[in-house]
Amino acid sequence: MFTIISFRTSVSVLVYLCLLGGLSWGDEKAPTPVFLEVAQASSQAGPKSDALAKLINAAKAEGEFNIVLGGMGPQAMWDELGKLARTKYGINIKFTYTSGPNLSQAASRLMQEAKAGQPSSSDGLILSSRLAMAAAKANAVERVNWHKLDPNIPEDIINQETGGLIIAGTNGGILYNTKLVRPEDVPQSSDDLLHPKYKGKIISTSVASQWSELAILEGEEKVTRIIAEIVKNGNVVGVLPGCGEIDVVASGQYAMQVFFCNMFQVDAYAKRTGAPVASAFFKTSRWVTPYDWVVPKITRRPNLARLTGILLATPEAQKILHEGRQISSPYLPGSALNEFVQESRKTGVKLLIVTPEIQTKYQQLWTGEVRRNWQRILRGASRR
Repeated sequence: MFTIISFRTSVSVLVYLCLLGGLSWGDEKAPTPVFLEVAQASSQAGPKSDALAKLINAAKAEGEFNIVLGGMGPQAMWDELGKLARTKYGINIKFTYTSGPNLSQAASRLMQEAKAGQPSSSDGLILSSRLAMAAAKANAVERVNWHKLDPNIPEDIINQETGGLIIAGTNGGILYNTKLVRPEDVPQSSDDLLHPKYKGKIISTSVASQWSELAILEGEEKVTRIIAEIVKNGNVVGVLPGCGEIDVVASGQYAMQVFFCNMFQVDAYAKRTGAPVASAFFKTSRWVTPYDWVVPKITRRPNLARLTGILLATPEAQKILHEGRQISSPYLPGSALNEFVQESRKTGVKLLIVTPEIQTKYQQLWTGEVRRNWQRILRGASRR
């Protein structure tokens, strides 16, 4: 039976960013991709609300828009989004992307800048919903009335906890080397990770990436036992930062990573490079982690930041995000991640969409002693 875990109630949050260091979007060394052509006819804007028309006019005076964030390139993706803005809104936006701090570091800096009364280093940001919640609690992001600006914004993508828009997300799973692990031998469930045939083949990350999601679905005690057992079975785990690195599996240095944070990136990497890597999911459970577009409370270009959020929620922009960075919204019909959600529903697996409310309810799995214990176990198995 398919299960989707989702809550939409107002709750408080406490997030310890120091335990989230190293988060990233994955491979930063990708060459400029060939973007999907967006048909002119499909990009034509419909009638605009008075508020949206005023927002567009105000945004025209703000000029260049700077994105300073690790893992949100390449520049070519932002160039395509600039072209789309010109087509849809008749506005010339020069998006300038600069690779900067990872997500947790960017959120921490955003809050520090807001506390000091300084403009944000990045005019707008994409953060995991968990980090966006921390920024909202610190009064570092604007709670935008998106429906007032554009009544066509889907209700599902408005994050009431952060005031942002859920315009992106990732799907975690297993990254493996097809020369070292046959597709039919990929683990089908968390219990399979303990099979003797995987001895010495499994790696994880030093921050225990994605194990929290599995624990919500299958239980904290079970996940703790599995982590301890795969270490005991002689696997080299806890040696990678953040979400991991596709390169080390593609090179054959390691056979299988459990877990990588974005399976779409794995598939794109294999297609682009011809490397022997592939993605897989358990047949028992899957999970999706949403990300918010947030407008900093103090930003040099507030109108462009709001308009960019509206732009990123369009079907055309979702295609550009997926082609350029393999991210899209789980809630927007037609997006790659939404199609993954729908396909998962048909398979009957247990599916978790990690909403801010779930992150609050299970916060000890991300920021508490439970997560710290997993990290100690994993790091204890690392090669010196």
